[in-house]
Amino acid sequence: MILVVGLILLLILVVVFFISGSSGSQRVKIKQTELDAEAAAVASAAAQPRASDPIVTPLQPEAEADPEPEPLLWNLNEGKDLSYNDIFHLEICTGICNPEGNRILDVTSKSARTRMCLNRCAKDEQCKAVVFDSKRLQCWGKSATENLRAHNDRHYFARCRDASSSPNCKAVDGVSAPAPAPASKPSDNARCGPYGTNNKKCPGKQCCSKYHWCAGEQGTSSAWCSGPNATGGKSEYDGEG
Repeated sequence: MILVVGLILLLILVVVFFISGSSGSQRVKIKQTELDAEAAAVASAAAQPRASDPIVTPLQPEAEADPEPEPLLWNLNEGKDLSYNDIFHLEICTGICNPEGNRILDVTSKSARTRMCLNRCAKDEQCKAVVFDSKRLQCWGKSATENLRAHNDRHYFARCRDASSSPNCKAVDGVSAPAPAPASKPSDNARCGPYGTNNKKCPGKQCCSKYHWCAGEQGTSSAWCSGPNATGGKSEYDGEG
């Protein structure tokens, strides 16, 4: 009888222990679930912008301003004239003007006339110099600085690169190089410059001859590449490779 009672008590203790362990494990799982939910809520709240937080807009880079055109440099030569090779002729119009209408209108300032003539030359790639009379009432654009002669009533401005090429190489106020022309397709009809191609350059490494034909190869002397260092006679229209 005592043995039966002992077995019953032992069985009751085992059942109580099992129920107690299961309940504790369940409580741990519930607590872990609550902690996970709380952590998720905190993370979600941190990700949302607060009303007091300023809205930061990324700075946009400032657009670069177009560079100012570089001033052209000119070498003044007093008491000298350049014969022939005229490109243009401007003059004060008094009375009957010349048939071509080449004139400087309402320009009474000598410095203004100087700027007008030099700027006219600066816009033309073929213009290498400008000859003036002593009072600068007239000017002649020249395509070359050849045929130099002494003249008491003439002086001329020639384009120059820097002071190393001439000690008198200086900028003239108000005279700047024109903006570079947009790139265009090379010539497709063997002509270059203002003849037949609307000022197009030669294709590849071809030279533009003094008669405005594309052929030859830059660096190899030929009838087309007859300029300095075997460039074209009109090297400003040589191909760019």
